[in-house]
Amino acid sequence: MRVFIAISVPEEIKDKIRGAQRRFYKKGMSASREFHITLRFFGEVNQIQVNNIIEKLKYINFKKFEILVDGVGFFGSGSRIRVIFLNVYSKELLDFISTVNKNIPDINPQHIKDMPHITLFRVKGKDIRKEDFVFDFKEEFLVKEFYLIESIPTKEGHIYRTLERFHLGGQ
Repeated sequence: MRVFIAISVPEEIKDKIRGAQRRFYKKGMSASREFHITLRFFGEVNQIQVNNIIEKLKYINFKKFEILVDGVGFFGSGSRIRVIFLNVYSKELLDFISTVNKNIPDINPQHIKDMPHITLFRVKGKDIRKEDFVFDFKEEFLVKEFYLIESIPTKEGHIYRTLERFHLGGQ
């Protein structure tokens, strides 16, 4: 199974993201339906590894923290855009990701990334330009919990199933 650790985005911010998607959708783009911030993608793992991840995550002690969602970013090379996303900022978020990676260094470490973001669109077309996606988007929210999620690929996109929920400590 394919699993990752993520933070969920509050519903009121998801509504604003959906509004931005409707406003900027173009042919050749696939809009994300689920909004989360991936902290660590493990890729393909077996049930024993999943159990190991869950056990290690249970013992992470970290306080609640604020996240700022601010502006648009792009993945791709040159003029070829593959993903359009919202930038996510927080020193505490980066510290939290570092804590997660230190506690689980041995399961598919090649997937460790330091670019937290919220995906807006996956791009399949060639006529998508960065200039078409300049807009203000600024929201803040408090992170109180995180999740271990299974990603199940389908023809229509990925289905996400929560395997375990973990609470962060007081602030």
